[in-house]
Amino acid sequence: MLEGKIVVPTTEDAKRLKCFGIEEKFGKDFERISDILRPHSVTLAKSFLLDYFKHAEIEHTQEFLDSQIEKTAGYTRDKYTPPINGEWIRRIEKMGALQYKIGAPLFINLAALNNSHRVSAELIFNGAQNEEEGRRLVDLFLRIAGLEAEIMVSTIQRLEKEAFAAAMRKTAQVFEDTVGTTIETSSEQSAVTKEKSGKVADAADTLLALASEVAAASSQSTSAMTDAARMSGSLNATIEQIDNELRASFDSFDSLSQTADEAVASASQLTEHSKSIENIVKLIRDIADQTSILALNALIEAAQAGKAGAGFAVVANEMKALASQTETATQDIAEQLGGIGETTSQSIAANRSMAEQFSMLRESASKLQQRVGEQSSSVTAIAACIDETAQSAEATAEAVEEISRRAGDVARDVGEVSESVVALDSNLRDLKTSADAFAEQMNS
Repeated sequence: MLEGKIVVPTTEDAKRLKCFGIEEKFGKDFERISDILRPHSVTLAKSFLLDYFKHAEIEHTQEFLDSQIEKTAGYTRDKYTPPINGEWIRRIEKMGALQYKIGAPLFINLAALNNSHRVSAELIFNGAQNEEEGRRLVDLFLRIAGLEAEIMVSTIQRLEKEAFAAAMRKTAQVFEDTVGTTIETSSEQSAVTKEKSGKVADAADTLLALASEVAAASSQSTSAMTDAARMSGSLNATIEQIDNELRASFDSFDSLSQTADEAVASASQLTEHSKSIENIVKLIRDIADQTSILALNALIEAAQAGKAGAGFAVVANEMKALASQTETATQDIAEQLGGIGETTSQSIAANRSMAEQFSMLRESASKLQQRVGEQSSSVTAIAACIDETAQSAEATAEAVEEISRRAGDVARDVGEVSESVVALDSNLRDLKTSADAFAEQMNS
């Protein structure tokens, strides 16, 4: 919007007037032109406005058109009234400012103005007293018309330039504020990104170190699992060997138990035989006792017989001695049989205890064999689990190796991101400098 009075230096006005050949000596001719056009001011205003509204595609009512014709007619009546000087130029500039305010394209305004000038030239030529005056007045009118068009164009262009400059200053300010805010925000985000990149890089390095440790541990675990699987296989073979040996022991236990039973039976028979011998020894002792009694009786009889019984006495003494020896022998036999009986009883008790021990040992061995069988199954299952675990550990080691490789890639990528962030910071600073220079240039 045009505000205040348009002020143009006097030297500029004089230069304009001189360039278009408008001088004070043509004052009367200008009055003559004004006198000819004044009665046609409404016609000229209507011609200008209708042509202007038509090409500008401005919708209007008849009432609006009539009011605009009245205003424009007043301008037309004064437009060519002398003196043609700085004040006259100011009036034309005001009309140019009004046309700029309406906002129609410049060529539409010039086209309508040109049509009005053409009609005005015809009216001037037809209103002249003769052809010579008509040509002179039309020539002077065309000078004024050209000056009017130039003032219109320069005024609109100047106002457009001022508006453009104001818009550019506003745009520059918005640009400066926006770019400044963007750069500041980007710098802050860049700093945050750089910090986070550093943390990610540290985390990647830590992950890489941990992955290496896990890979080493997985390798050791795989090796240990392999050794364990091999040892479990050996243990299973050992358990099978123990089972076979236990089976052989069962056979030995059965044989020993049978032998112990046979020993008990033999000892029992020996006891029976010892009892039979004791009975025989008892019988012999009884006979020896009777023989001793008979020998004693024979000695008595021999003593009574005197010399006749001497030989019988000798026999009786021998019988007595034999009976005494027999008794001694039977006593020794009885004692020996007693020892044999006691030993046999002890042997029977020992053999029975041994048989019981063999039975208990066989039962324990049977339970042991059962547990060994269970342990063999467990060892087989453990071996299978160890083998599966070894395979899993091997797969884990491969996965950890892949993680380690990718962690290394991440660390390198993060390093590149950090370098890019540093470059971005530098570019943002350059952009801020360029933006400040651009804004300063736009405002100047």
